[in-house]
Amino acid sequence: MERVQAFLSQLLHSQRFGGRVVARDEKTLIVFDTPSWGERESRAVRSKFPECDVEVHAFDGSLSGFIVIVTRNREPLAYLSESAFFLVLIGFCYSLYWLHGTLQVAWVA
Repeated sequence: MERVQAFLSQLLHSQRFGGRVVARDEKTLIVFDTPSWGERESRAVRSKFPECDVEVHAFDGSLSGFIVIVTRNREPLAYLSESAFFLVLIGFCYSLYWLHGTLQVAWVA
């Protein structure tokens, strides 16, 4: 989540405009005191880190009156491993189909 935290600080220009990005745990970041947050920022985070979800909640403890919670649902390589598993499964099914057809033709002849 360090990369996400650095991206959020850069996206919000925290050094210039304020705002704090705090790591709650290894899968959750909370953005406090940022002057604004819109759909543009949410899209930017989701496009750069598709494994993350972004939620905005009202919160009186923040100077802006809201907080942004960024949560990582899955590891970045999980998508790759799921895709590889699916491709291997399709290849296996096709091999069984081809083998069945080949054996059926050989049996008839």
